[in-house]
Amino acid sequence: MYLFCDQSIDRFGYCIAENTNNEFQIHQYGVIKLDTRLDYFIRILSLQKILNKLHDEWGIQAIVTEQIFHGVSSSTFMKLASLQFFIRYYCYNNCVSFELPLYVSTYRNKWAKSYYHLPETDKQAVYEWMKQSLNEGSDFTHDMSDAILMACFYGIQLQGLEKVGFVNSKLVNYDMRSI
Repeated sequence: MYLFCDQSIDRFGYCIAENTNNEFQIHQYGVIKLDTRLDYFIRILSLQKILNKLHDEWGIQAIVTEQIFHGVSSSTFMKLASLQFFIRYYCYNNCVSFELPLYVSTYRNKWAKSYYHLPETDKQAVYEWMKQSLNEGSDFTHDMSDAILMACFYGIQLQGLEKVGFVNSKLVNYDMRSI
């Protein structure tokens, strides 16, 4: 089982996928909302609860994150770097593989445009396309679409699988303020 994370400093999209029979099967996706009332350091540490929950429920063996980049303010970059470090530390302490982070310019801007023949690949365009493709409602967010697209890229392009399936997949959101 793989956990894909489109992480940010207040919430992030996630997707849980499994490699079965030459296909990546998407089981669950959603958004993890962090408690923004907490100090950022405590907010990151509180993530351990939800990561433990997902690890226990799904038997997560690897976590794949989006690579952070310098196109944000230095304060935001430092927070994202801390978050990525925490996820890597969590993986180390829980015998979970921390896969190389994926660059948005690779999985969305280049691969998705080519593989899915998308005319535009900015975050909003991919979100609209995926929302329509999955027939999702207003609960579906761009954070989820990027996490799902990361899983598609990882499974098809990097693992060489034939396709990505969505049989019995479900949208589940987590709010850290209530956990």
